[in-house]
Amino acid sequence: MRRITILWAVIVASLAVVLLVGYGCRKSAEQSAAPIAVEQPTASTEQTTTPAAATTDAAYVELARPQCNDQGYYVPVTKEFEEPVMGYAATSRPVRTIMVNNVEAETFNAQYQPFNAPAGLTPIGFRAPLTLEPDTIITVDMTDVDGYTMETVYYPGREQTYARVHELWAAAPNDVYANYRLANCFTVMGDYGDAFVRYHRCIDLEPAFVLGAYFLGLAFCDDDRWDDGFVWFRHCGEIDPAFYVARYDLGRCYEHRGDFADAALEFQAVLGFQPRFAEAHWRLGQTYAWRNNWDGAAREYQAALQYDPRFAPAHRDLGSAYAHRGNWAQATTEYRTATGFSPRNAGFRTDLGGALAHQQKWNEATAQYQAALRINPQHAGAHQGLAHAMYATGNYKEAWAHVHTAQGLGARPSGQLVQQLRQRMPEPTSRSQVRVARSAPSVQHARSSGRSVAHYTAPSRGGSHGGGGGMHYAAPSGGGSRHMSLSSGGGRHYAAPSRGGGSHGGGQSGDHGNARNKR
Repeated sequence: MRRITILWAVIVASLAVVLLVGYGCRKSAEQSAAPIAVEQPTASTEQTTTPAAATTDAAYVELARPQCNDQGYYVPVTKEFEEPVMGYAATSRPVRTIMVNNVEAETFNAQYQPFNAPAGLTPIGFRAPLTLEPDTIITVDMTDVDGYTMETVYYPGREQTYARVHELWAAAPNDVYANYRLANCFTVMGDYGDAFVRYHRCIDLEPAFVLGAYFLGLAFCDDDRWDDGFVWFRHCGEIDPAFYVARYDLGRCYEHRGDFADAALEFQAVLGFQPRFAEAHWRLGQTYAWRNNWDGAAREYQAALQYDPRFAPAHRDLGSAYAHRGNWAQATTEYRTATGFSPRNAGFRTDLGGALAHQQKWNEATAQYQAALRINPQHAGAHQGLAHAMYATGNYKEAWAHVHTAQGLGARPSGQLVQQLRQRMPEPTSRSQVRVARSAPSVQHARSSGRSVAHYTAPSRGGSHGGGGGMHYAAPSGGGSRHMSLSSGGGRHYAAPSRGGGSHGGGQSGDHGNARNKR
């Protein structure tokens, strides 16, 4: 019994020693580890994550198209506009991805210093095609190679942006960036005369400033002066042969002239620099479609979707390629996907209606045509589609009304349809038309439903279905000032340099390209 008692005493004492030693070691470890503790990054898609060890790192973002100021505002468009958002970032950490309103941006080398960015940071340009509206809030999420994300938000504010950018220019009228930013403001506001003056001033101050030449070319194209734009895009290649975004727009200029072979060469050159450039694949596919190479077109549309599955225009045009082959089921699938990613595109809905009509699904087709007209009451293709649907379902009076409306909008409805209608019902002498209302602006913030069509889209060739062819800003307070125009620039007309651009041939037509969308 005594031996057992001694044994238990030894065991208890041993346990006490172990506990005391363990507690002391743990306390010592905590004290020694505390000064070097590093917070691990937390994955988040809703807020900016900043590692404790990287608090001295900096990242700066600036929008250029449309132009922002250094206070969280940008110059908004005046109506819905499909246009690539472009800007610049500078950071001390390599960038992995840049997202603009949840659309992944293409990146390119750009020697540019955003607002307040100190020297020594690595600059990068970004470009993300999406639809802007007058009240769109633009969010830029920049993620570095270690997974840390910085979110910057810009709010629409025409007067606030212009007043601040003009103030900075007035303080340094011979600064290249000040002139460039002011020119970008004028461009988005449609004041092209003033914009041309400021861009030329940039080039006079720094002839090697490729961004000045490039944005001058974009402004000329915005003003429907494609030949002048062509020359300035070509001049960008003389300044910096690796500036491939200028070659992309040079391809657009060839496309606008109807020179699809040379356009294809430019888009292929762009893909040599950036094989994952979805828009370039899409544009290249369109050059094949214009030349009736539907296999080549489908291949490029599929490549575009491989790199950007949410790219609605490529879905639409892939649907047209299927429709051209008579595969209406797959065409319907692609058109429906396009409308899912871009639900307010009247042309996409008209194409979907046409594919459904070819399958005798008249109720569904009618619903799509009517949806297209709610978006754009003056969409001639949708009126033509409804004329077919009304005829097919025996509503001849409505069919005539839509035929006359389409004609009033400048379209030429199918002669066969008109002849068949006359056999069923004499053409009304009053030429009644559907009442066409003006399109009402839609309201949508921070659209993220996928990329939208860029301007001058090749028309659909699906058949005769009637389709048309380092900080988070809170909302800033305070007002701005009235718009001030530079007296030095008002009505001056600048042509391109003397290299010449040639005269362009026939422009493209189609749902989205027969007239340049003005801001």
